[in-house]
Amino acid sequence: GKDNSKETQGNLKSAVVPDMKTKIERPTVKELLLAFSLYNTIPSLLMRQRPSALKALGAMKIFSNFAIVALHLFYITLVLFLDTSHNSYLLDLMKRIELQPMINVTFAVECFFVVSATLSSYLTLKDMEKFKKFRFVYFYLNRFFRLSPMFYLFTLIAYKLSARFGQGPLWYSLDAETCVNSWWYNVLYLVNTREILDMCILATWHISADMQLFLFSPVFILLLYRSELVGLIAVGAAMIGATAAVGYVAATNGYWAALYYNPDVMHQISDLHCQTFYRINSYLTGIVLGYILYKKYNLANLPIAKWLKQSMYMLLWMVAIVLCTVTVLAPYFEYSFAYHYSNFENTVILMFSGLAWSIGIAIIIYICNTGYGGMVNSFLSWPGWEPLVKLTYGVALCHEMVIFFIVGTLQSGLKYTDTVFAMLLVFTMVLSYSVSAVAAICVELPISKIVSLCFKLAGIEARSK
Repeated sequence: GKDNSKETQGNLKSAVVPDMKTKIERPTVKELLLAFSLYNTIPSLLMRQRPSALKALGAMKIFSNFAIVALHLFYITLVLFLDTSHNSYLLDLMKRIELQPMINVTFAVECFFVVSATLSSYLTLKDMEKFKKFRFVYFYLNRFFRLSPMFYLFTLIAYKLSARFGQGPLWYSLDAETCVNSWWYNVLYLVNTREILDMCILATWHISADMQLFLFSPVFILLLYRSELVGLIAVGAAMIGATAAVGYVAATNGYWAALYYNPDVMHQISDLHCQTFYRINSYLTGIVLGYILYKKYNLANLPIAKWLKQSMYMLLWMVAIVLCTVTVLAPYFEYSFAYHYSNFENTVILMFSGLAWSIGIAIIIYICNTGYGGMVNSFLSWPGWEPLVKLTYGVALCHEMVIFFIVGTLQSGLKYTDTVFAMLLVFTMVLSYSVSAVAAICVELPISKIVSLCFKLAGIEARSK
């Protein structure tokens, strides 16, 4: 009886505490091949995942991507491929106040950095809470293998195949040698260190800047995790340094807040807007927001009257709306010729506009995640956005090639009308999402599955979303 009792206890113990010497099963060839099965990849693209811990971020990605595509289409069609006889009409377009959100939509890139940093900060802190340590290897490898397959795929397409996609009077005006001379900048995520017209897939500069900021983000995340005060001081110091750098570059070069009125607009974009230091404030805003959401700092938990809480959230809404509106409309006074900014005024706008927009976006995200988002949160957190969210990265990579394909194969120059532009934008978005879906099904999702199997083989547990 005692032997049976000991044997039973041993079996129970082995059932509860797994044998640490048990070998991890290696993925079979069948599992690797099934990763490329359409039967598996298509449902994973279309099926809804479990609800995300953070709300509104997915829709923010979609609308930021849409705004960036609209800006690139507007600029490529009207500036690069418009007859010089229409330049006066282009200047008239810049004066239209209803077009300012599109003309000044470079701030949509700030939203991209805020969302990226928020997710990175929040998920890393949750991972550290679970594993009681910062997993350096997983942190960097996961990021590299998540971004690189699609990034390298479209770099290869731009380098080797894009010249074969079309023909026409405008098609051969495109510089086919750009990627031949600069493809390796893409491989190393250094696209934004080149002049904008020398970039291979110029729309990917912000992905390179994001990767560079990601490399140094653990410094601030770990400081916040260990000591909130020290972390916030470090973030503040970095923001002050970045703002000073922006001010120095803007002032010494005489850069304009009304970007497209600058005769040397390309140099300003390359020298300032594409540089990593110009986006530090947005990224750090996202890191702090991720920390706030991780710590569950919620005004609703304050021991005060309900009407006072509602008033505080109403005030936050007003601050967010004012910051975003003023930031977008600030260059309008220059475009409309109502007022000419001095070099000092241009410098101040360039120093603080990105930070102001980022804080406005961060406030909206915070409100949506603390229960006071109302209809805005319901709209931004709608489950129907999820399939499009999964394709936004691919759209960011391929839309420039799609635009060049559409515009470059035209048999005559464009004459801008709002209707023509709207039709081109819809066609560009549909084609870009279609290309992104094919790339996701054939490359991104299968490789993601294979990487997960490799992590499992190495005994590295993936973090929860």
